[in-house]
Amino acid sequence: MSEADNLRKLIEERGHVKGALTRFKKFWDEQGRIATIESLQERLIRNVPLIDKFDAIQDRIEALIVGTQDEDAHRQFRSVFETIYFDVIGGVRGHIQRAQAPALNINTHRTLNLTSACPTVSETASTVRLPATPVPNFHGCIGEWVYFRDSFESLVNRNEALSGMDRFHYLKSAVKGEAARALKSLPMSEDNYDAAWKLLSDRYEDTNELIDYHVGSVFDLSPMVKDSPVSLRQLLNDFSNHLRSLKSLKEPVDLWDTLLVRLLSTKLDARTSEAWEKRVSELGERKKLSDLQSFLEQRYKFIAKATRANQAVSGSPNSKFGEQKPRTRSVALVNAETGKCPLCAVGHTLAQCREFKALAINARIKKVKELRVCFNCLRGGHSFKTCTQGSCHQCQA
Repeated sequence: MSEADNLRKLIEERGHVKGALTRFKKFWDEQGRIATIESLQERLIRNVPLIDKFDAIQDRIEALIVGTQDEDAHRQFRSVFETIYFDVIGGVRGHIQRAQAPALNINTHRTLNLTSACPTVSETASTVRLPATPVPNFHGCIGEWVYFRDSFESLVNRNEALSGMDRFHYLKSAVKGEAARALKSLPMSEDNYDAAWKLLSDRYEDTNELIDYHVGSVFDLSPMVKDSPVSLRQLLNDFSNHLRSLKSLKEPVDLWDTLLVRLLSTKLDARTSEAWEKRVSELGERKKLSDLQSFLEQRYKFIAKATRANQAVSGSPNSKFGEQKPRTRSVALVNAETGKCPLCAVGHTLAQCREFKALAINARIKKVKELRVCFNCLRGGHSFKTCTQGSCHQCQA
């Protein structure tokens, strides 16, 4: 199937998801307030997963149309869908909560409005909102735990306006996969929230293992591909994320400049490394990590601008919506810009993906072909023949 055919198929699939959301919105607008709570709950359960289905399809569409003149239109489609989704899901959940929860007292009526992106708690006397930042999901991967823990503590656990039941709702909506299965044995109740949070903390809060994971990940960062802004962005994102986690684990990262500068320098391609050494000689000072990071951020902007200019010279695609010739660019390459795995869209590389590692050998080979990543390093943007990241880490072939 050509990329143009694939794009048309994805747009059709996206239309089905949008249609399901439109039907749910129509029901809510016309009958939602008079429907039974039980009916609303069943419909809510059925429609909540629409956002995940939409994201999976939309990510693939945006990977195919990146750099085309229809890119903004497709991104606007995502914005419109998310606005409708969160308005409807939040409205239904709020209605259910108001119907089920008794008034707190004669003067104050408190309602809960849960959405996966920005849960809120409101009262007639005052309104308390969580910051307009999504509560991150946690899938049970040790590399996600520190970021999830710190974010959840800040957004939910330290919000004194939330009850234990509220926090339990947020926790249930945030945890996925293995982590979600760990909580299945605990019924939703005010008293069980502390037990649920302790269960997750006891399971994943292994400081030594977390430190080993993030330190090891820093050493195992994939080298930068020659003149690739995507590869450099991936390197910077992964490096910064692991350091941030180590700081949160109370490691003295600020004292590691000499080691980290050397380590990060070895991950650069020849041109970028040469440019960095030139910058060091101009500064005439001892190498500092902050200087290297600042230099690489500037280098990224320069390479990205040059890449866009080269793409513009190569010709513009057909402007007809949904029928343009998409650029040959893999999902893996686009996901690299956001630091996400091309298979499961979680913040790690494909080589670190548990889902990928669990596949049989033949299934892995098929998946590598589907994702159009390098057979050697499992990164997008180049082929095995042009891979600059050395031989196989296992057999050195």
